[in-house]
Amino acid sequence: MSRYGEMMIAAGLLTQQQLDTALQVKRNKGGRLASIILELGLASERTLARMLSQQSGAPYIVMSQSVLTLDLLDLFPLETARKFSILPIRKAGANLVVAMADPHEQARLDEVSFVCGARIIEHGALMGPLHHAIEQAYRSRLNQKQKFFTGHDFDLSLLAGFTGHLELAVNQAALPTNATAKEKIRPESFLEEDTKRAILKLDLSPKSAEPAAKTSVLVVDDDESLRKMLIEFLSKSGYQAQGAEDGRVAIELIREGLPDLILLDAMLPGVHGFNLCRRLKNAEVSKHVPVIMISAVYKGKEHSEKARLNYGANAYLEKPLRLAQLKKIIENCMSFRESGPSFAELSEKVNNAVQDAFAAHQLGDLQIAADLLLEAIRLAPFFANMHIKLAEIYQDLGENYRTISQLELATELQQNDSLFFQLALAYARVGFNQKALTVLEKALGLSQSPEAENRIRSHIDLLKTAQDQ
Repeated sequence: MSRYGEMMIAAGLLTQQQLDTALQVKRNKGGRLASIILELGLASERTLARMLSQQSGAPYIVMSQSVLTLDLLDLFPLETARKFSILPIRKAGANLVVAMADPHEQARLDEVSFVCGARIIEHGALMGPLHHAIEQAYRSRLNQKQKFFTGHDFDLSLLAGFTGHLELAVNQAALPTNATAKEKIRPESFLEEDTKRAILKLDLSPKSAEPAAKTSVLVVDDDESLRKMLIEFLSKSGYQAQGAEDGRVAIELIREGLPDLILLDAMLPGVHGFNLCRRLKNAEVSKHVPVIMISAVYKGKEHSEKARLNYGANAYLEKPLRLAQLKKIIENCMSFRESGPSFAELSEKVNNAVQDAFAAHQLGDLQIAADLLLEAIRLAPFFANMHIKLAEIYQDLGENYRTISQLELATELQQNDSLFFQLALAYARVGFNQKALTVLEKALGLSQSPEAENRIRSHIDLLKTAQDQ
């Protein structure tokens, strides 16, 4: 018997005879058990989605009770939606909320993120209703007769002046309900006293004021042998080369001083290579630095074009690399390299925007404060403090997904137990209980005091207990 079937029986939602019938259909025709149970009329989509959420630790969308705008379907074609069993649901800033049959398949998430050039926030959906929604939504978009996909159980009288509705099913019992789950994000809880003051006087100048005698190249690749080989080749070719084994180390080196060019692997642990490229190219402080993306996974002209269009890469090479070709591309990129900004002027812009954001927040002008911080981050995105402060403002605005996005970005730049704890709470608030558990385990490994450890353990126990119910 499947784990899902056992859960349905234990919750009193199916009899053994009903489950046996569904399992027999599954053996004869194939398919997903939850969708078969729905087709047989043995349980509602909401009930089945709630149990899947309990099993997987991810929120599930009840497709029959949701209303989805069709504009987002332009982000990727019907063939992609069918291939990955995925449907774009909502755009939240740089994030794309999607419904998918397998919300924890990281390989699919990475490829979908590459195709559409957005950070993916995955939600689950029953396979049957999801496939029906995909076909119906794309057909409606093609005919241009409707602006929405409307689930068959949605009350149409609620749609007047409406832009969409996302009906979620989550395992409510797994959400933390004690007082600490409602804690407000406070940047000062993560920062030492001198760092708190420094958030208002950021200096973007390189640590070394002396210009480099040679063109500097940063090689970012988790393959140690390839990284060392490239550094040696570049050094012999007259460049000043240094390496980073992952995106987080690369960001630390970039903060110390921008290289003249970056050679960046697409598939990195921690900070994804494509996301790092996009952040570099969207930032005023670093957009002039050429980035050459390399990949052993994404091959072909289509991927090369998307790396340029979606992420701003100056060039794209497939592994295994041909060193003569690499050298020629580096020379070509450097010949067209633009001059960088004035660090003094840029620092002044960033600091003014941050100070104005703090002032607006204190006056209660939350959206203005958020917009000002977004501008500061656009100028210089590699300071965790600004992302933490923006997460605090988004939490005040009730923007859960944007809160999560900023905390995720902050954890890429700064690692401590308090920050991971806040991210876990943000995940749990919207039903990402498995993600919350994973992040709480990271927080536990970084805890610096018995009090912090006890607080983290209490939340881990609460989530695990509820998940086993």
